[in-house]
Amino acid sequence: MAQLLREALFAAACQSLMYHAQIKLDQIASPNNPHWTDRERAFMVRQLRFRDLFQGRQNPGGSD
Repeated sequence: MAQLLREALFAAACQSLMYHAQIKLDQIASPNNPHWTDRERAFMVRQLRFRDLFQGRQNPGGSD
């Protein structure tokens, strides 16, 4: 799969595309989205707390 993606992105039509190896989850999806299920929302909150703890923030999951 990864090889197919690399080959597709190498095509001339895709040369102007910009991509990143990793993107923070909250940059592409909000944990406050009303369309999420309770389970999905809880997952988002846990991931944000883990990221904050990993980055050494004083108030994980809250506003600094």
